Amino acid sequence: MSQTPTYYGTGTTDPISYMKQHYTHEQLEGFLLGNIIKYATRANKKNGVDDYKKLVHYAQMLLEHAEGEVKR
Repeated sequence: MSQTPTYYGTGTTDPISYMKQHYTHEQLEGFLLGNIIKYATRANKKNGVDDYKKLVHYAQMLLEHAEGEVKR
């Protein structure tokens, strides 16, 4: 999941970039945590390894978000 899927590049901005610009710290954190929980709970029922990769991707974004907040 290190690359952004091409279908996110069809608009003027991708959803994550939009959220980073317009969501509060808490809103973005909640979105990222929600996706981590979603992919963790469905992985063994739906997409397996792909869902675990997505979980790691969102966890990495959450870590970067938290580190960015600490640097402010």
